[in-house]
Amino acid sequence: MPSPCGRRSPARPSRSSKSGLADDGSPLFLHYDRRDLQDPTPLGYIVENRVLRRVLLERIRSPESLSFLAPLEVEAVETSSLAAVATLSDGRQIVLA
Repeated sequence: MPSPCGRRSPARPSRSSKSGLADDGSPLFLHYDRRDLQDPTPLGYIVENRVLRRVLLERIRSPESLSFLAPLEVEAVETSSLAAVATLSDGRQIVLA
């Protein structure tokens, strides 16, 4: 799969709590190793947050059907079986039906 930003690293096997997978001194951790799966494809990729943010901002500004509303916040969300309504901090409502 091509990288959206060209700067990624395959996820490597880990027994470290540096990734935040083991918190508060817990002796538990998550261990994965793609070599156990008989598939040479990496389980995922690690992309630096600052690179990901830059690429996402570039991409969301390009489609005409997408509106960039930052720094607005979602104040409330109402859902039903027919629709979802998000009320923004400026009072506008976005309806998904």
